[in-house]
Amino acid sequence: MLEHFVQLALSAFVPLVLVATFIFIIRTNRKQMAAMQAQSFAAYKQAHPGRVSHDGHVRCKECGGGNIGIERVMNRTFMRRHFCRTDGTTLYYSKEQT
Repeated sequence: MLEHFVQLALSAFVPLVLVATFIFIIRTNRKQMAAMQAQSFAAYKQAHPGRVSHDGHVRCKECGGGNIGIERVMNRTFMRRHFCRTDGTTLYYSKEQT
C-alpha cells in the first residue's frame, strides 16, 4: 500500500517539476530579452552622446576605444551584442538581421 502511494506521489511530482522548470526557463529568457532590448543603440547614443559620432561610429563608454566587435547572443534571443574589443565592455544590443 505504501509503495503504491509513493509511486502515485512521484508520478504527480515529476510532471510538476518539468512544468515548473519550463516556466522558469521561459521567464528567465523573457527577462533577458527585455534587458537586452533596453540596451539598444538609441539608448547608448542617448546615454553617451560623446561616444557616437554624427556618422554613427561608436566608441567605448569606458575606455574610448573604437575597436567594436559584434557577436551573436545564444539562447534563441536572435540578438547581437556590440562590445569593446579592448576591454570587453558590452555597449548595446541589436536584433539580428535576417
